[in-house]
Amino acid sequence: MSFGLIFSLLLCASSLSYVHADAPALSAPAPSKAEILSEHLVEATFSGIIDRPCMFRTALCPDRCGHAKKIASFQTIKYLEYKLVGKYGDEKQEVFMLDMDPAHKPQFQSAEIIAEISKLKPGDKVRLHWVHYYMHDDKGSYPERPVLSIIPIEESKSSEPSLTK
Repeated sequence: MSFGLIFSLLLCASSLSYVHADAPALSAPAPSKAEILSEHLVEATFSGIIDRPCMFRTALCPDRCGHAKKIASFQTIKYLEYKLVGKYGDEKQEVFMLDMDPAHKPQFQSAEIIAEISKLKPGDKVRLHWVHYYMHDDKGSYPERPVLSIIPIEESKSSEPSLTK
């Protein structure tokens, strides 16, 4: 898998709310000025948090650039549901990664989701729901892949909820 593809899988969103484990499932409407391209509901294993250091590409590196990242990585066990809505939506993913900094620009992920991920240990199994949006705003058009919910699952309980419940 290429570095560009892995990097493009980083998720973030500032305007989306955390969906609690008791919430009815999934298939949230797109935020204003966004197109839904694909939607993913998977059972996955948390691989851990990767420290990605600065690559020293600007004069501000390494201490003032903000290039260093902490990235959460998940290995897909199986897809519970998948919707390809737009022509350019993401295909099914074997590995899913997201930026753990809620304020990292230009990408944002809700602090509630990051707090849930921070509680996980490598090897923990989760039900992970994310959406691939194509955002349109005054800065231009760009993709976002926010996690809408992350629910730890026990080994003995692998429920298979639907996106269209």
